[in-house]
Amino acid sequence: PKSLVSDLSRKVRVYRPDAMDARDRLDTFMETNRIERRTVYDFDAWVYHRKPSRWLKKLWNIPVSGLIPALLVEVLVVTGIAALVCGWNALLVEGYDDFGGVHHGPII
Repeated sequence: PKSLVSDLSRKVRVYRPDAMDARDRLDTFMETNRIERRTVYDFDAWVYHRKPSRWLKKLWNIPVSGLIPALLVEVLVVTGIAALVCGWNALLVEGYDDFGGVHHGPII
């Protein structure tokens, strides 16, 4: 795999850090690290990988995952748009129901 890593690392474009923004640096970082994350399983490793307790370990490792910074911008944009649409509908178009079940009309 060393030769594979060196072959693939030559194919990854190297940028000067001052010439790229944070998103480009993150993409370059993720692509170069993806080369090292290819997993080949033998039977024992597959049995260990399929243990029912693996989900607890996976959930525990979410804060240090590379997926969080990779998708953070997209998730925040979609969440923001969804919040705006819900707020628009609740406050300006249809109104809203409070926790007591009472309907309140739109502001306008």
